[in-house]
Amino acid sequence: MVNTYCLIYNILFSYRLAPEHPFPAGLDDCYTVAKYVLEHGDSKKLRIDRNRVALAGDSAGMFFKVQ
Repeated sequence: MVNTYCLIYNILFSYRLAPEHPFPAGLDDCYTVAKYVLEHGDSKKLRIDRNRVALAGDSAGMFFKVQ
């Protein structure tokens, strides 16, 4: 039997939407959050292993994630 431990953090945020904020405003918001998590993940506040980060989204959020 193998004992495993998995800790998952969900970081949820809203990005700016068109037409009030034209493209690439939403993409810029997603990039800013991902960059912050990767640069500050090992801080005492976030405590995230930056080598084990997965990005996910749905609909337009998924499109922004793969850009």
